[in-house]
Amino acid sequence: MTAAAAFAAAPWSARTRGAIFYVVCVGLLVVTMAKLLTYVLPGGLAAQLGNYGESVLYAVIVAATIQVARRHRPPTSRSWLVAGAFAVVCVGLAIALRQSTLPPGVRTLTEPLVAGGLTALYVNLRRPVRWPLAWSAVVVTVVLVFFDTEIVLEQSEAFGFLVLAPICLDIVDRSILDPVQPDRPARRLAWCASLAVLAAVALLAAYAVRPDLSGPVEHGIDYLHRAAEAYWGWILIHLYLGFWLPGRLGLPGRPGHR
Repeated sequence: MTAAAAFAAAPWSARTRGAIFYVVCVGLLVVTMAKLLTYVLPGGLAAQLGNYGESVLYAVIVAATIQVARRHRPPTSRSWLVAGAFAVVCVGLAIALRQSTLPPGVRTLTEPLVAGGLTALYVNLRRPVRWPLAWSAVVVTVVLVFFDTEIVLEQSEAFGFLVLAPICLDIVDRSILDPVQPDRPARRLAWCASLAVLAAVALLAAYAVRPDLSGPVEHGIDYLHRAAEAYWGWILIHLYLGFWLPGRLGLPGRPGHR
């Protein structure tokens, strides 16, 4: 029995599985924001893992957005109104948080808020999306052209989330947003492993170049590491929607609908 089949056979409804995911994610977010990891993990490891609260928040926002959006297809003027309002609220919250006097560990959540709101707009596009890599290329171009500006440097995770969104949703795992597409768990798992390897390589490379950030290559490597939360955020989304909810439980038109 495959892992997906084993999950499908478990006596849990889609609603229960979803509740477990979101409760665990909120718990992780609270733990990282409150710096509680220092009480159970070594200092260096706790500090490193504590930086990934942005990944968890983005995964929660986008996973919830996808679960709502894919039940209301094709997109309508009402869905665009809702998605647009949600994006405005997310960006507004990010601006308010950025200007607040809250601790830096909390204010850094501006990045997943901005990216989550903009991703909601992308999620609402009619599928299939033509030329998804073009959307990623636009984001990369903005980063390259405005690299030395404050917004690009401070929102590295946000840009990372947005670059990956078209690749994850419309190339690697199209079934996440379109349940009639073939489910390819092996490709999804290989993609998640690739993102994890990229995060590890970027971390090691950044440590090597940071003593002398003097050229575009060194700055590019450092930027790839600073965007590492995006890799882990999308891994969480893939694991939740692709494996924890096997057969797209609860979705019309897929096996396991209940």
